[in-house]
Amino acid sequence: MARLLVLATEPLWCASARAQSHMASPHVGLRRSVSSGHRIGATLNANAIARRFAAFAITLSLAAGVLGVPATALAAKSSGPSLYVPEASVMTMDGVVLWSRNADKPRRIASCTKMLTALVVRDRTNLDDVITVSQKAASVDDGAVGLVAGQKYTVRQLLGVMLVHSANGAAEALASGIGGNEKRFVAMMNAKAKALGLKHTRAMDPHGLSPKGYSTANDLSVIARRLMADPQLRAIVGQTHASLPRGKSGWATFPTTDRLLGTYSGTEGIKTGYTDPAGYCFVGAFKRNGVELLGVVLGAEAPNDRFTQMTRMVEWGFSHVVVRNVVSTDATMGVVDVSGGTSSSVTVHARRPLAMTVSSSGGSTTTQVSLLPTVSAPVQAGQTLGALQVTSGGSIVASVPLVADESIAVPPPAPVATPRSASAVASPSIWQRISGVMAGLGRMLGI
Repeated sequence: MARLLVLATEPLWCASARAQSHMASPHVGLRRSVSSGHRIGATLNANAIARRFAAFAITLSLAAGVLGVPATALAAKSSGPSLYVPEASVMTMDGVVLWSRNADKPRRIASCTKMLTALVVRDRTNLDDVITVSQKAASVDDGAVGLVAGQKYTVRQLLGVMLVHSANGAAEALASGIGGNEKRFVAMMNAKAKALGLKHTRAMDPHGLSPKGYSTANDLSVIARRLMADPQLRAIVGQTHASLPRGKSGWATFPTTDRLLGTYSGTEGIKTGYTDPAGYCFVGAFKRNGVELLGVVLGAEAPNDRFTQMTRMVEWGFSHVVVRNVVSTDATMGVVDVSGGTSSSVTVHARRPLAMTVSSSGGSTTTQVSLLPTVSAPVQAGQTLGALQVTSGGSIVASVPLVADESIAVPPPAPVATPRSASAVASPSIWQRISGVMAGLGRMLGI
């Protein structure tokens, strides 16, 4: 794998200012390092450092000018919304955290567990696959949606009543139908959590009834964002009702447990949960004017509290975000050395423009430019030579490739002169030989 040079890291508002001013990139620090953190032997001469450091200083001043506030004010954190729940968070759907409280503290999450169940189901089935209801699933359902052992439903139908109406029996039916039994399916759930990088999540069942399962607001945000990235699951959680066939009697319809869906501006649904140990929980997605936010409320004391606390947090979130241009395609983002080419270097630009919804108070969102230390000719225009990454809270929330501005060819081979052989240099020509013979005959004949 090619190593990338991390040329610089800067606050996102600096990158935004640079994108808007279309300046050449100042993304070169005083020490270059590879992305793994190891040092390399490359150094910059004093003039280059001075020029680039000056450019960075200019960018800082431009950032303040474009945004109209001092850099120190941009970095200041807002006090956040006034909530009375123990754990909560609100972020953009890209993963930029706007505000959180105890977001890495593990706690019971009740039926919010079913979001992880849905991800595993989607990994291992098609929506039109048929699942037979097990005896245990019918027992867990306990008449909630009328599941009977031996009945057959599609994965789509069971996902619908599980995510929309929070049917525990549907979650159990999917688990036993896919895993063979609950234990094997739960192992799949925990493997999925590990694959998602979740360090504080442990599933004990597919529905969240166990008091031993747990997660965090941050981990649930990762699961919810992955769920909403699936168009089929996004469509399901956005429904106000889910239905199951009832033979000749038609269909049985069950309402959503999300009381904001269809009543609160921009609500897109996701998942509620409740058990005595967990309290009242809610993970919700909201979209207004092209801006999409994700909220998590855990441990509310009453059924409506999770919704009122969520709306208070979401309103605060929408009032504290802005859309910023991170990079444009005509801004030079750096220079890569070229070996064996008609030019010794090539400049790079972003393959596509990048705009993001971020906190209006600045926060900890940063951009990082990483480039290959060198590349061998030929280089094609548009060839990927690095990346610009946006990070928030230590996680990459957006990335765009950096590509070559132009093609760099391999120079044609220089013409090589063919040396004359030693024998050719020493041997007389045919005319020299004839002249020699004629001169000898002349001497013999006295001419």
